Amino acid sequence: MQNIIPEVVSSAGEGEEERLGLSYGQLTAVLTNAVQEQQGQIEADSQRIEALETENAELRSLIEQMNERLTAQEQRLAKLER
Repeated sequence: MQNIIPEVVSSAGEGEEERLGLSYGQLTAVLTNAVQEQQGQIEADSQRIEALETENAELRSLIEQMNERLTAQEQRLAKLER
């Protein structure tokens, strides 16, 4: 914990008599902040996913339209070749 979040660790004594303590109040604040940051990232990712899904649906629709046009053109060409 001391290496990761040193601000929540306190020490008393020296050498082999050193004792470490943990400030749960400060730890709670650090963890709450981390969860809020994570939630912000989740929300941003959700918005990005929604935008990509919308774009994907639009592109699929365009592909469908282009395939229909291509099929119609191929049918016209086949009639001309007869």
